[in-house]
Amino acid sequence: MSHILAITIGPIFDTLQQARKTRELWAASYLYSNLMELLMTEIKAIGGIVILPQKISDPSKPRYGAGVYNDRMYASINEANVSKVDDAIKAAIGKLAAAVASKGAVADEDFWQKYLRIEWAHKPLDSLAEGALFKQMEPLLNASELHRPYFWDAPKEDRLTELLDKVYETKMAQSALKSDEAKGKYNGMMKGLFPSTADLATFELFQRKQTDYRSLLDEVNAYDELNEAQTESFYEKIFAKGSPFEGIATDYHKYFCIVHADGDNLGLLNSTLTDEASYQALSTKLSGFALEAAGIINDYGGKPVYIGGDDLLFFAPVCSVKEGKTVSVFQMISKLDEAYAKLDLPDSALSFGITLSYHKFPLLEARQLSYEQLAYYAKKTKWTKGGEKNAIAFRLLKHSGAYFEGILSKSVLKAFVDSEVYIRQGDKDLISGIVFKMETLSGLFDLLVADKQLEARIPHLFDNFFNEPIHQRNEPQMKLVRSLLLTVYQSEYEIENKSGGHTRNFYAILRLLKFVTDKPERKREPNTLAARATTSTIS
Repeated sequence: MSHILAITIGPIFDTLQQARKTRELWAASYLYSNLMELLMTEIKAIGGIVILPQKISDPSKPRYGAGVYNDRMYASINEANVSKVDDAIKAAIGKLAAAVASKGAVADEDFWQKYLRIEWAHKPLDSLAEGALFKQMEPLLNASELHRPYFWDAPKEDRLTELLDKVYETKMAQSALKSDEAKGKYNGMMKGLFPSTADLATFELFQRKQTDYRSLLDEVNAYDELNEAQTESFYEKIFAKGSPFEGIATDYHKYFCIVHADGDNLGLLNSTLTDEASYQALSTKLSGFALEAAGIINDYGGKPVYIGGDDLLFFAPVCSVKEGKTVSVFQMISKLDEAYAKLDLPDSALSFGITLSYHKFPLLEARQLSYEQLAYYAKKTKWTKGGEKNAIAFRLLKHSGAYFEGILSKSVLKAFVDSEVYIRQGDKDLISGIVFKMETLSGLFDLLVADKQLEARIPHLFDNFFNEPIHQRNEPQMKLVRSLLLTVYQSEYEIENKSGGHTRNFYAILRLLKFVTDKPERKREPNTLAARATTSTIS
């Protein structure tokens, strides 16, 4: 009799909590993707047929180091082979122990057998119709997922700490790097597998002046990942008077992004699946998206950590250069959204949570806040005009510790990215002035919204309150801001029965637009009267 076998692996949360650097977060995540891939192979070897997850659809395409397998597996297995599952798990852990041992170290299988929590359950199912695979098997895994590592005696060596500290020395990292380097697809910046937060933040500067950028790295003796002292020196040199980056480097080059994304309403889609083939087809479709997403992120200058189908975690610079133009991370998010939409999954879209964090901000906290933006804001958004989720929730964490946050609908996202290029062509102080004025006009905007008069009155309001020379010089940009404002006010939403607040959200979005389109400080012009006097004297 055939059974359904369900396996869950961990402790993922506990492991991720140990990561303090970008490469450590990658290692902590990739560890489990690698383990799942090994488990799939071992379960197949004992006669199991893996239903989920499916192997990536095109092995010839690079993953850019990203883990692509999630923490649960479902397989059909003959009842006679169920007794072999424990041996298959042990074999997989043994192979993982060898892969994560640092150079010259002995594979410590005993440590990983005790540290890793691999729980499994099996049950005969007559049918997989109406989502039975998840409905029947997930409850059996949910409780076991909470089990934590347990050692009777403290281990002689903490192999997890060793892995995080010396990840580049492991076969796991070397294999991930070599596999993609052989395809010649990396974006060219990193000397190692993973960039530091400062590397990510300054990626646009690398794109614009690669030789000068590499020379600067050599000056601070950075041959792998920038340490704290090197980072301080690096930034001092970037923003120093006479630097090759003078007139290019700006405030957002001190910030990096952590992005979480997840497909909406896939549970409803799963409930319509009827057999092994339909589950496998969906998994194959999602693995194809994972490869495309990894390419989009890499081409922008980001670094994927984990892309398990509809579930994404990646780093990215605030801005990079595409086709000679500066574009923000929201342009890349828009491309990811378009790629997911091409899957044509009924009632499913991608929601995103993003933090734009100062490069010194603790990585652990920035990652957690990014996840919270996804789970507690984007995923709980309900749109007044119908629908829910399908949102981008952002938080900008300033150097001072202050922050602001907001929600973008997909229509607002489009208006935002359409505005970027033109806003950058306008005066540096244009958006700053609008932000300041919006703060004083918030009450008026709220009244117009309440009376449903905003759309009719907005042209007159802009003519009356934004009629200074800077606004007249930037007429195309003002039209884009006005269009963005209307789109935001038409995207009403609430989270857990609390209104998002139109004006507050637009104010946050404007500040975000100002941040990602910021330009370097202009060089001081000589005093006009003094210049005239000098000219007059000479003549």
